[in-house]
Amino acid sequence: MFGKTIAGVVLFIGLILVGSSFETVEEGTRGLVFNMGRADRVVEPGFYWLNPFTEDVKDIDVTTVKVEATASAGTSDMQQVTAQVAVNYSVDQSRIIDIYKQYNTDYEARVIVPAIQEEVKAVFTKYAADEIGKKRSEIRDAIFANIKERASRSNIVVNDLMITDFDFSPSFNAAVEAKVKAEQEALKAQNDLVRIQAEADQRVATAKAEAEAIKMQSDAAQNPRYVELKQVEAQLKFAEKWDGQLPVNIYGSAPIPFLNLSK
Repeated sequence: MFGKTIAGVVLFIGLILVGSSFETVEEGTRGLVFNMGRADRVVEPGFYWLNPFTEDVKDIDVTTVKVEATASAGTSDMQQVTAQVAVNYSVDQSRIIDIYKQYNTDYEARVIVPAIQEEVKAVFTKYAADEIGKKRSEIRDAIFANIKERASRSNIVVNDLMITDFDFSPSFNAAVEAKVKAEQEALKAQNDLVRIQAEADQRVATAKAEAEAIKMQSDAAQNPRYVELKQVEAQLKFAEKWDGQLPVNIYGSAPIPFLNLSK
């Protein structure tokens, strides 16, 4: 009876040991197998039997990971700028053991973030503050190339980089706003000057036209034919208003309408 009990216990322990010897490496990872605590080999996703007494496995993420970091820098004209940078990276799957030995799994904090902060400073200092917005793509490409090369030395693959935002100091922003306002006011003043000049030109042209008309009338008034024409026009206007009745009494030298006759 006692022997059966011992055998059962041994069998139970054996089953536990066998069960604990199987490990699963998930998709999107690689299994870093440790033998007696030392990184020994890398295995693909799948189901594995390991020696429960000497071996263990740790999943290492090999997918593309996004990390965002904030970096401050000085521009070539001594302005302070803060940039928000996003980097997509992954580990070099062929160098997982080397990466782990050097950084464990802390390569994001020890490689990527410091690279972002240092390369942002190195690149931004080559540009004046007012160039950064205009040359954003150029600046992004320079930072990306520098970080990519630097990370590759640590067996990290940088796939992409984006400058998601950047901002200047409050004093610089205030100066920019003041400059924009001044430019807008100068443009308005210039437009007003053009408008005023145009209005003045119009008034001069109108005055010239009126003066010319007055001169023409004055010249015409000296012409007997013009005087005669005006008299006819006056009689026509009078005729338009006449009711068709001749005056009953004509006194003194009053003219008879339309006959230009005196009594």
